[in-house]
Amino acid sequence: MGKLLARFISVVFHPLFIPLYCVLIIFNSPVYIIYQLNIDAKYAVCAVVAVFTLVLPAVSTVMLLKMDGIKSLKMNSQEERKLPFIMSAIFYATAYFSMQQVGIPKLITNAILGATISLVILFLANFKQKTSAHMVGIGGLLGIVYTLSEIYIVGISQFLFPSIILAGLIGYSRLKLKAHQSIEIYSGLIIGFFSEYLIL
Repeated sequence: MGKLLARFISVVFHPLFIPLYCVLIIFNSPVYIIYQLNIDAKYAVCAVVAVFTLVLPAVSTVMLLKMDGIKSLKMNSQEERKLPFIMSAIFYATAYFSMQQVGIPKLITNAILGATISLVILFLANFKQKTSAHMVGIGGLLGIVYTLSEIYIVGISQFLFPSIILAGLIGYSRLKLKAHQSIEIYSGLIIGFFSEYLIL
């Protein structure tokens, strides 16, 4: 795999996009509780998730860059990652409580709660090593898909096997770009997977 492809994979599957991808997968899975939501409600959920887990974290990170709070958007050092992680966790928690208040099915709200918890663990792990946020994200997606297939007993192999392959590709891409060491890749995957699996 060339570095150009590795960068492409890292951008397309950036952690900021993963919560929205997860919600879209849930909405396209044969889980009966999803049918409680009409199409307008599904659009509203996607909008809330996009705003609180993608737009606000991205904007706040750019603002930190402009204010010299971080040196680059790549956040190569452990110190640079602390504030963006905790700010993102606050945005995620806000999304969770907002959706919980309006009666969104627990499968969806708990998926966001799992992502929030994974961010808090990632923040704490960052004090010891630069754990891969990319792998926490894809680990969470894999945890959700696996839980749907195991606990809800639905046939979603069309998501499960590609998710496993994708996790491998993202991990290899991060190693190829020398963004992380192997232990940081594996620990990120474990944090993301079990944060979602245990909550769901």
